Amino acid sequence: GPTPNFQFVLQQARGVYFMWLGDDDWMGPGFIASCVAELQADPSLAVVGGVVHYYRDGRVYARDRVDAFLMDHPLVRIFSYYRKVCNNGIFYSLMRRDLMFANNLKNCMGGDWLFVAGMIYSGRALQLPNVSVHRDMGGTSESKFKIAKILKTSSIGAAFPHLAIAMHAAQDIFFGNAVYQDMSLTRRLLVAGGVAAEVILLKGILRNLMLLPSRSARLVLGEKKYRKLVSFFS
Repeated sequence: GPTPNFQFVLQQARGVYFMWLGDDDWMGPGFIASCVAELQADPSLAVVGGVVHYYRDGRVYARDRVDAFLMDHPLVRIFSYYRKVCNNGIFYSLMRRDLMFANNLKNCMGGDWLFVAGMIYSGRALQLPNVSVHRDMGGTSESKFKIAKILKTSSIGAAFPHLAIAMHAAQDIFFGNAVYQDMSLTRRLLVAGGVAAEVILLKGILRNLMLLPSRSARLVLGEKKYRKLVSFFS
């Protein structure tokens, strides 16, 4: 499965910097050079990436917005991250390898979210607007149920992904990840509860309410007609 694969590759790495890239994904020109330059210029940066383009059937259907998590306080950074994260393209960024080893990549729904949150807690993060990563979404990432099947985790997490991610994030902060051990037990408990609430409210309940019109249109029109309609207006 992908998680042990990712863990194994990281364990074999020997460089100062490291990044993961899916077998069906690719980098745009100058990506590595630009990210290395930023990491070398600013030791406080833990993660540097670019604009992420998502493809389905050979066509771009979405792009991640460019985000920066440059706040001085690590808790402000991770709350900002969990508030903004959607496709989590920042996972495919160049990172400081020593900080990655101190972090924990869990085999669960949203494990990549948890990992990036740990990196952003350890240091600041930046996405550059002039370089890019391109991701084909026809493989593992095609659907939440396919992700759950390949990860060999419960399909309940695929049916209620944000509830599952909230639970895993709370566990990761409270007792699962060494990067948070500099906080007191009480503070870890409060942060874990706050992150879980943020994910459930903002990513689960509010996002589903916002997506209700598009999901209703999909149901009425069917997937093909819906995509043609969206393509016509975009």
